[in-house]
Amino acid sequence: GGINNPFSSTSNMQPMSTSTSSESEKAGDSGVVDYFKKSSNPWASLFHVLFKLSAILTYVFGAWFTNNYVLIFVCCVLLLAFDFWTVKNVTGRLMVGLRWESRLHEDGSSFWVYEALEDKSRITAIDSTIFWGAMWLSPILWASLLVIGILKFNVAWLLIVAVALTLNSINLLGFIRCRKGAKQQAQQAMTSLMTQGVLSGILSAPGLVGSTLFGDGSGNGGTTGSNNDSGMTGGMSRPELVV
Repeated sequence: GGINNPFSSTSNMQPMSTSTSSESEKAGDSGVVDYFKKSSNPWASLFHVLFKLSAILTYVFGAWFTNNYVLIFVCCVLLLAFDFWTVKNVTGRLMVGLRWESRLHEDGSSFWVYEALEDKSRITAIDSTIFWGAMWLSPILWASLLVIGILKFNVAWLLIVAVALTLNSINLLGFIRCRKGAKQQAQQAMTSLMTQGVLSGILSAPGLVGSTLFGDGSGNGGTTGSNNDSGMTGGMSRPELVV
């Protein structure tokens, strides 16, 4: 109990943490919520994950609440259809700036059209991570349920899995092609701009090269070159990807 006793004063003592496990779980939940709040489109991110998760949970735990297979089947298919439409038309456009659709030619044959947002500055890394993470994780989980269903010989329940895998795979394939098409379109646009810039520089430069190659020999090389340039630009074919 002397003066040098380190326990005689409480001024240097730090309070110990008394957080419980429930508080830790709340902190973890708030971390997930905060992650979604950091998204530039939190509601789109929420429904992008919610429909997928709801369909899987209905398939796995639906039998705990009802023995009606038809009801579970209808609920799963509706949730999968909502997810397919939402991802294709809403969340893909808002979260990653991509959209695809299938159109028909006059002869009845179908073709895919890909649309990509030109300005990607508003697309954040969080939005992209949530979008592509859910897009890849969902078919992987359904494929796992397919294997489990085959091992258990649940033939009737495999029909739901087949519908889920079909819709998820079509959406995933469409956005993969759309992303690749957007990259190719950006490269083609850059190449076209560089080519047009070089041609414009040559056509507008005074001298022997411009007047010999593109002029008519009367000193009107710049005017003739401008007409050729506009004709070249008008004759370029537009790709199917719409930016």
